[in-house]
Amino acid sequence: MQNRLPESLDDVTSEWLSAALRSKGYLRQGAVVVTRVTPIGSDSGFTSQVARIGLAFDYPEKSLPSSMIVKLAAIGSENASSRMFEERYARECSFYSLIWPDVGVRTPACYLAAREAQPSRVVLLLEDLGTARFGDSAAGWSRQDAELVVDALAGLHAKWWNSQKLDEWTWIPPYGDVAAQLEKLGMRRTVFLERYDRDISAELRGLTMLLGPKHADLLQRLGGRPSTLLHVDAHLDNIAFLDGPASTPVLFDWQSVSKGLGVVDLALFLTGSAPEHRRLHERELIERYHGRLATAGITNYSLDVVMADYEVALLRWWIGTVNGLGSPYAAAWTGRQAGLAQQSVRWWNGVAADHPLSSLLEPT
Repeated sequence: MQNRLPESLDDVTSEWLSAALRSKGYLRQGAVVVTRVTPIGSDSGFTSQVARIGLAFDYPEKSLPSSMIVKLAAIGSENASSRMFEERYARECSFYSLIWPDVGVRTPACYLAAREAQPSRVVLLLEDLGTARFGDSAAGWSRQDAELVVDALAGLHAKWWNSQKLDEWTWIPPYGDVAAQLEKLGMRRTVFLERYDRDISAELRGLTMLLGPKHADLLQRLGGRPSTLLHVDAHLDNIAFLDGPASTPVLFDWQSVSKGLGVVDLALFLTGSAPEHRRLHERELIERYHGRLATAGITNYSLDVVMADYEVALLRWWIGTVNGLGSPYAAAWTGRQAGLAQQSVRWWNGVAADHPLSSLLEPT
């Protein structure tokens, strides 16, 4: 595509968009006019520039909607030049270029996925899900929505179960980055425990202090086999529900797509509810996930193994939580973001009370 990719939302002009959509075959006649650009989530810790763009056409185009979501790499040296963020932008671009729409779960439709390496620029033009019902991590999941999401995750994981494609696609990393996460834990644990001193239970504090480099082998299994395609960020803020008889879940934000054990996605999602509610439904939902895998032909993965893997995934998610909430950038969180962080720690107190995670760390 000859059209240079936009660096900022101001660069998403009618001329650029017309050329981009024309190059992909969506715009066959005339031009498109950008009628508005409305930023989304600029105050919510987003690591990308995201906006809803309104569209008008000087010639009727039935294949194109009246609005889209545009997603660009973040501006600023701290984000745009960061190897981690650049890699995530590239990964999501590859996901939409190579896997969508045959991923096995509903995602936003993609009209354009393009990337320039130098300077690092990425642009996605995605379906606007504005009329859908969006999940809310602060509220937690309902049993009805949880069943829909668990079924969707099982379908995604069954489709890619030990797929040769995952071995061929070297741009998809194994889940975990265990060594780096454990190293980070050593640096951030003290800050985290001081920052959330009033919110963390004695049991969860004790678990946090036990974790260390010697547990790398235990956690490493999450990136191994049986391997499948993982969303890795399947919490309610990244899920929408389309209206209709089935109320289909839509998973968006695929920057962290990885490969590994499917319970990684399941564990993150199920911890996203208040302890008393999660406790009431968790086991049945795990059994539902296992049953859906079996129905899809995955018969060599017993429920006992699912449960054991699930608890290892919980450990790994707790390490990620400590590292994130103990990071320097978390010190500046305010509003909803700060509230979600505090809520997360309190909900994790319940997870630690319900699952014997410390016993996984004892020498065998």
